[in-house]
Amino acid sequence: MKNIILTILFCNVLIFPQQNSVGLISKTDNVSDGYILLNPISLKTTYLIDNNGEKVHEWESEHNALISYLLPNGNLVRTIFLNNENFDGVGGSTGGIEILSWNGEIIWNYELSNSNKMLHHDIEILPNGNILAICWKKINLERMLQLGRDPELHFDHDGNILEELWGEEIIEINPISGEIVWKWNVFEHVVQNFSDTLENFNSVSENYQLIDINKGHTGDWLHFNSLDYNEYLDQILITSPFSNEIYIIDHSTTNFESSSHQGGNYEMGGDILYRWGNPAMYDMGDFDDQKLFFVHDAHWIDEEKGIIRFFNNGGGFRNYSTVETIQTPLNEHGKYDIDSSGVFSPIKSKIDYNEGSFDTFFSAGISGSQQLSNGNILICEGIKGKVFEIDNNKNIVWEYVNPVNNSGILNYNESPSRNPLFQVRKYPLNYGLLNEKELIPYGPIESYNILSLESYNEDHEDVLIKNYPNPFNSSTKISYFLNKSSDVNISIYNILGEKILNVKNAFIEKGHYSFNWNLKNKDGQNINSGVYFFIIKTDEAHISHKLILIK
Repeated sequence: MKNIILTILFCNVLIFPQQNSVGLISKTDNVSDGYILLNPISLKTTYLIDNNGEKVHEWESEHNALISYLLPNGNLVRTIFLNNENFDGVGGSTGGIEILSWNGEIIWNYELSNSNKMLHHDIEILPNGNILAICWKKINLERMLQLGRDPELHFDHDGNILEELWGEEIIEINPISGEIVWKWNVFEHVVQNFSDTLENFNSVSENYQLIDINKGHTGDWLHFNSLDYNEYLDQILITSPFSNEIYIIDHSTTNFESSSHQGGNYEMGGDILYRWGNPAMYDMGDFDDQKLFFVHDAHWIDEEKGIIRFFNNGGGFRNYSTVETIQTPLNEHGKYDIDSSGVFSPIKSKIDYNEGSFDTFFSAGISGSQQLSNGNILICEGIKGKVFEIDNNKNIVWEYVNPVNNSGILNYNESPSRNPLFQVRKYPLNYGLLNEKELIPYGPIESYNILSLESYNEDHEDVLIKNYPNPFNSSTKISYFLNKSSDVNISIYNILGEKILNVKNAFIEKGHYSFNWNLKNKDGQNINSGVYFFIIKTDEAHISHKLILIK
């Protein structure tokens, strides 16, 4: 009997909220249909939730992850955190990638984390199944000086020489063989006007296709944080918050061509095809001309027309963020025209979302957005762990706050803090395997004031509950046993904590009872699929039992 009880009984009191501060905050009828992939950085669990903020699936791992992507076959690709003292304490450092099956088995694992290189930030899954990844690549002081780096840039605040510079590689990994089949190295595409006796000496302003090695940060030089791939053009889009620019490079090149200045579909090898956001980086402007401020998540929203959207954080420069779109000067040959002044257009971006206030919309780092099929935009205000969807009129039609921080899962009414999300993606109901799966909501991530009762043992079994069938689709018989006569209140609640049916409120003698529920609420209306709770409150115990309705 004890084993049966442990299987069917939830020995907890549930006190339901009036208003959440985490989890689902609001939802309207204009929200797009779909499932949201939520990757709390502080947990080793990735969740798939519905528009009601309820879990419909989850994956457990041995590792925390920065970001996850769902493949059409139901596999989950995650960028995982690995310890590496050579890159310790740097935001975005990961070191590994793993692929989990729908059921959570590890299908593939890849690590690149050593004294000289480390994977970090974003990945991009290509149409052929290969994976693009960002990798730091260190060079020592001797090599950076050979490349024309000004040695005066390599002293810290205490006057100590910084012995290394972290550049960037973009690598393409074949997950079947584990081989790197293509790569691009930023140090092969640099220019400098510091010394005519060193490599790469030339005019910076006349060589926009190269990056000035004497601009940007010391140490972690460019800090690429996102990738996107354009299949139509076979190009890669890169975001750099440290140079405050976005870059486009050619992916059609061979490995030899990508290390040179010739070849590929666009005859420029691995040189930059297009850059935007901070013309001062190639000596064609000053701070007044800067458009990007610690930018994240640049991606194409129209590959053929060359339209790009990004999250313009503002961190370190201003106290508000914006989501913006630009029309690149893409010509019929897939190249980008530079105007007569030597600067890439456009002069101004289109603001897709901006409330212009620190209190309402500001994330100094991380964050992103996604164009949805119904025209809405999903926005991740990353530092706050806030995700919301806006319609064409910029009205918020859905809002959710990550209920997980570095202390664990939060209670529904806790003030959220230290609950960041790097990025969030939404998948339509008919996306790949999701269209075939019967996804049953089984409750929110956040906690709802669950208070422990006395332990159940042989001397104390006040209330037992079970129902059959469960899950059910037309009706279910709920059976319960009272070990003591008591005043009893019995009700059914939905997942939002709303009482939908009062079953009984009376004094009941000790004994066995049952109730056939015909799936109607207190108004006689049929209810929808989802998770419900059968709650019994006696003089000494409050017990809940989960009911799962599938139609």
